[in-house]
Amino acid sequence: MDRIILDGFIVDITNDSIAEPAEWGWKRGKSTLVGYVDPDPGKHFLALPNDFEIRIIGANADTSFSPVPSWRVPVDFQVWNTTTNEKAQFILTEFGVKDSSLTHKDFITIITNVKGPLYSPTWKVTFKFPALAGEVLPEPGDVFYFTTYKPFTSDDVFEFSTSGWGYTVDKAKNDLEDVCVVPDPYVSVNSVEKPSYNIRGRGERRVDFIHLPMVCTIKIYTINGKLVDTIEHNSPHDDGAEPWLLTTKDGLDVAWGDLFLSCRSTRCWSKSWQVCHNQVNVN
Repeated sequence: MDRIILDGFIVDITNDSIAEPAEWGWKRGKSTLVGYVDPDPGKHFLALPNDFEIRIIGANADTSFSPVPSWRVPVDFQVWNTTTNEKAQFILTEFGVKDSSLTHKDFITIITNVKGPLYSPTWKVTFKFPALAGEVLPEPGDVFYFTTYKPFTSDDVFEFSTSGWGYTVDKAKNDLEDVCVVPDPYVSVNSVEKPSYNIRGRGERRVDFIHLPMVCTIKIYTINGKLVDTIEHNSPHDDGAEPWLLTTKDGLDVAWGDLFLSCRSTRCWSKSWQVCHNQVNVN
């Protein structure tokens, strides 16, 4: 991924305003019972911003709470708070046959802050068979889940990190493919023409090497392999550029003709190509 220079960051975070049911359904199993999750209408309701699973296990999996100990009955499921990874206490209210398992119109009230006979109700899960579907009860191994929207708390932490400029081997190779010289071909003028010092006219005679990696060495050769000039490029960021004023390392004007260029990065990857330096006679 390309890296860019930043002056700073603006972090925009959306917070859930209240805890309320978000998603629910059967996570595992083929039961046609449909669950509906709502706030319990009882007194001292607490909107608990946690996620839960109702896990069908088998006979005597857990016990439904009641303020009267003798009314507490065994059930074939457990309720787990998957946010805290703890078993949750609950009350099963059954209609019809009292068989301690989930059937049509039964509902589960998840409770918290249990102190003796006192507790705070949280979420109510009601199960019903749809009108046009076959009645398939849940079996051991089936799991019903629901999630909630969760407002931020003092325990929440948002963090991110940044990294400095750097190269991988693949990026070093790929970046060299983008290196080029402009203009190509370069069209010069007759050698008897005096250099132009008027910036409103032709301007300086030069070409530019563009899309350079952070650190690299550019070498220019004649078609016979003679070194014409060497340019060292060192920049704090990639996609850099370096000008060449069409002079040799000794400060002499370069004769027209084809030139060979080589760009070698500090990662020892190199690219070579040919450019054309044409002469136009001005009469």
